[in-house]
Amino acid sequence: MISPSQTELQRFQNTSYIVGCMSNDSDTKLDDIIWRKILHNDERLECAIMISPSQTELQRFQNTSYIVGCMSNDSDTKLDDIIWRKILHNDEREKIFVPKGKVHVKKSNKPAVLFLVFENLEQHDSGKYECFHTSTKDAIVIDMDVAIPITFMDTPEHVEAKEFSSPTLRCEVAGKPDPEVHWSVGDNPITQDSKFKELADGLLIQNISRRDAGTYQCKAFQSSKTLTDRKVREIKLRVTHKPTFADDNPEFAYGYMNGTANVTCQVTAEPPADFRWFRFVERKGKRPFYPREFGAIIINETNRNTIQVK
Repeated sequence: MISPSQTELQRFQNTSYIVGCMSNDSDTKLDDIIWRKILHNDERLECAIMISPSQTELQRFQNTSYIVGCMSNDSDTKLDDIIWRKILHNDEREKIFVPKGKVHVKKSNKPAVLFLVFENLEQHDSGKYECFHTSTKDAIVIDMDVAIPITFMDTPEHVEAKEFSSPTLRCEVAGKPDPEVHWSVGDNPITQDSKFKELADGLLIQNISRRDAGTYQCKAFQSSKTLTDRKVREIKLRVTHKPTFADDNPEFAYGYMNGTANVTCQVTAEPPADFRWFRFVERKGKRPFYPREFGAIIINETNRNTIQVK
């Protein structure tokens, strides 16, 4: 099969075009496929060169490397007859002859192959490159597109907001192709509604409550015909709120003579609450309670405080 699939083509002079030929059988070797030109006398003229790997439309991530070899189908062809050239924006060709550097050529005599080597690809390495046979004028063009992996920018991992406010969890994502972003909290995907609104650089949570606290996930997806990438950034949201007394706080505490009694106060608060105890004295009203005066001890836990009186 060929791609693109058109068989009747018309193109303007001084333009370029690429068509790929491949087998529907995965066991077929690349050496089993050739391109030939049909001459006026109905003879077939085989293309003098081939490349390996055979892909002509390439996409690779930035800072990665890639090597493609160009060789002749004629064993009598000299390696010096094959060159690699970069196709410039004005459609001119610039020969690549440097034996080192980020984009360079490398010769192999056994077998006779001229390699085009991309090391630590960068954005400016994107473009079209041509393997050219100087004698037959045959050429094969490859198109290199350098993609940028997903990166998170201005994305704090911890966010603190007051109850009833409307904070934005910032998650700014960059990459090429442009990443697609989805949000979830825990294992539950977030859908946009009156509570949540996805922005270009984050997630707006309106009128938050303490129930909205938790770990949110900013999931970025990137895909093309040849590349995929996925990255996740976790953002922990802490909702601060004033103390609220627990419903199960007892109103009375009982104890036995010569025994102990526990008086417990428990709240829900973020950040954790500090406790102060007071004692109501007849005719004097509320007075600070000092445990040592009564031989009592304080048992302090997170959002829970107990006086143990003997």
